[in-house]
Amino acid sequence: MQGAIGELHDLVRYFDPEPRRVLLLPSPPGSDLMELLLRQQVTAMWLSGPREFARAEPPV
Repeated sequence: MQGAIGELHDLVRYFDPEPRRVLLLPSPPGSDLMELLLRQQVTAMWLSGPREFARAEPPV
């Protein structure tokens, strides 16, 4: 997971303006991972139902 977060942070340097970072997960993240993602300004998204996604976004 840390590799994916690092990759997101590395790729944003190619965009202007800087895009939001979003990580698609196979299931809801645990509390430790959620805390890490939010601290790193990464939005977490996961499948919550048929054709539906849930998300947790970092504070603005």
